[in-house]
Amino acid sequence: MAVEEVAMSIAHSGYFVHEPLFVEELSKGRFVVIEGNRRLAAVRLLLDANLRKRLRATKLPPISKRREQELSELPVIVTTRKESWRYFGFKHVNGPATWRSYAKAQYVAHVHNDYGVSLDDVASQIGDSNSTVKRMYRGLRLWSRRRVQSSSAVKIFRRRGFTSTTSTRVWITPESVPSLDLGQGARRS
Repeated sequence: MAVEEVAMSIAHSGYFVHEPLFVEELSKGRFVVIEGNRRLAAVRLLLDANLRKRLRATKLPPISKRREQELSELPVIVTTRKESWRYFGFKHVNGPATWRSYAKAQYVAHVHNDYGVSLDDVASQIGDSNSTVKRMYRGLRLWSRRRVQSSSAVKIFRRRGFTSTTSTRVWITPESVPSLDLGQGARRS
């Protein structure tokens, strides 16, 4: 779904608080969004007429003062990529918001190579019972070794076929990302 479509939905229905942004703290007071970038971009577009003009997103409807107030703070879960890989893996590899095969394979390789998680553990944690994780990983490695052009790699992958963490839920103001300051503009819930 494109950012404009997300913005239209939020303008009409509001921000769904059960869909928090996931952010990772880079350093004291500096965060990066790891899940929810389009939602944040949509909110920023709705709140900032100058940004809409600059990006030529002029077909978005104006929002009411009430909706503007609702969007002044967004729900956020502060976590790390390492702590939340199971949730994102389930959601985007086998779950309701799946990525394309190549992105799935890259994600599996990242978790396996960077976090040292066995492919069997990755598969079981994200609900893969058909050896898809292993096939994607092998396919990506084969593609990487042969240095096939990326358009060919996409064709190969198209053919083939929560975790409990120490995260913290907070509310932020949209303009405070990517440099969130938990002392200002955010409140823990």
